[in-house]
Amino acid sequence: MFRRRRSAGLPLSALLDNYLVRAEAIAESGGGNLWVIEPTVPSELLADFTDAVVLHLTEHGVEIDGFTVLEGTSSARIVVLDAWDGQEDTEDEEPPPLPDVVLRPADLAPPAPRRPVDEEEPDDVHDGDDEAEEPETEDDEAVAGVIDRAYESRSAR
Repeated sequence: MFRRRRSAGLPLSALLDNYLVRAEAIAESGGGNLWVIEPTVPSELLADFTDAVVLHLTEHGVEIDGFTVLEGTSSARIVVLDAWDGQEDTEDEEPPPLPDVVLRPADLAPPAPRRPVDEEEPDDVHDGDDEAEEPETEDDEAVAGVIDRAYESRSAR
């Protein structure tokens, strides 16, 4: 005789703990959707399974806004609220005082005015319209000679 084996899925407590860890991470990061996707659960039982997940999450302090089972699928969506929204600040507690900030005199003074741009100065950019180029100086010729000798010695090797 052969017996049919039970599905090889995780035990229910391990599944619930897995969803709890994921829901806590979602709540800590600002809230969002926790998707319950269990292809091993028949679609007609998914609503009951999702109820069990929601109950497990709320028993462990995760705030839930609601859930939706997607009809005809093995998926459900649970809306997890932000973990920080549930913690209200009491008005009795005053915030800690701000530290004194010491400013330098330069920080207190207004910024120095900008110098106007003198438009009569030649630009460093060559526009190509000028046919007369600046003549090379002796320093430029000396540098060019050194570079030429360096290339010649490399090509001779």
